[in-house]
Amino acid sequence: MKQCNITDYGAVPDGRTLATACLQQAIDEVAAAGGGRVTVGGGRYLIGTVFLKSGVELHLEVDGVLLASPDEADYPLLESTFWKTEYAPRRNRRCLIYAEQAEDIAITGRGQIDCQGLLFCKPADNPRLWRYQRKSDTAQPGRMIFMAGCKRLLFTDFTLKDAAAGWGFWILDCADVRFDRVTVDSDLDIPNSDGIHLNCSRDVTISNCRVSCGDDALIVRAYTRVLSRPVPCERVTVTNCHLVSHCSAIRLGWADDYICRDCVFSNLTITDSRWGINMTLPHDPGKRYSDQGDDDTLIEHILFDNIVIDRHHAEPIRIEIDEGARVDAIRDISFANMRVVSATPPRLLGRPDKKLQDITLSNVSMTIHPPAEGQVLPMVRNREAPFFGHIDNLVLDRVRIDLD
Repeated sequence: MKQCNITDYGAVPDGRTLATACLQQAIDEVAAAGGGRVTVGGGRYLIGTVFLKSGVELHLEVDGVLLASPDEADYPLLESTFWKTEYAPRRNRRCLIYAEQAEDIAITGRGQIDCQGLLFCKPADNPRLWRYQRKSDTAQPGRMIFMAGCKRLLFTDFTLKDAAAGWGFWILDCADVRFDRVTVDSDLDIPNSDGIHLNCSRDVTISNCRVSCGDDALIVRAYTRVLSRPVPCERVTVTNCHLVSHCSAIRLGWADDYICRDCVFSNLTITDSRWGINMTLPHDPGKRYSDQGDDDTLIEHILFDNIVIDRHHAEPIRIEIDEGARVDAIRDISFANMRVVSATPPRLLGRPDKKLQDITLSNVSMTIHPPAEGQVLPMVRNREAPFFGHIDNLVLDRVRIDLD
């Protein structure tokens, strides 16, 4: 297996000299040799979009930093025959690190990918969720690490810092994916900076990770409009992680998604977030979201176990189906062994024509503290009591909710 260092190809570790071509040449030569490792170490290397290829491990040594260029010209528009680029979320077709229909790819090491997110932002005109807003919807990279149609992906040990007003990871229609000891560390006021976003992927394990970001920390979705055929998101396991978000720590489903099923979330700590676990299916008759699908959503066979939720500004658990949202069912959802401190109580609400089915809360303790004036983040609707509505077979076993 071929091994090389980015400096072997002329990269200068000063954080100012563009090293995109150097890194791409190293990746290409390692791939052409049948695979191996490209090492980044000894300084800060400024890059734009690079394309990972089958068999390549990008290894970030502890003193190695890949620094995202602030120049939009360094992020070309992605072209693809695998996915429909016209349906990219927010119509953004740019990213920092990309691979398509590749196999056996890894990003490893104790180094850092610094996306310099604040350079792509400006103070918000009307701060709501975040104090900043994007300078542009489409000029900056909308995804930092974007894997499409890939198999056998490994991400370990490195830190992804300050996603550039876009998602940290977008894992689209991939199989056999492992995250271990990865840190996502973004300014909580950078907009739309999702942490790890899984879409239409399967056999995914996320373990021992820390994710702190302005938008949803972990996302399981099945937005299929971007693909040529409907693909479920399934068999996802998340364990031993810590999550912080100015939005939802865990989100399942979104507007007119397809199927999300067979997922386990266990041994988690979730703190200082707005919503804890969120399965809201939205519908806005006045507009169409850029990542809105064309399917009837099915979310089923989901287990949450051994979870601590503390210092939350809104509902620790929220499941809600908006009028007009396309939905097959939300069913067989279990919450067990949870300890919660939040500002508002849980809200689980189906629709008269689409009731939630088989919802279980077992050994769950919640303490609801109304927030002090000025402590609640914007866009939080205070409620005085838990809300359970339009549910077939709701089981509450050893559930205690203390309302202050």
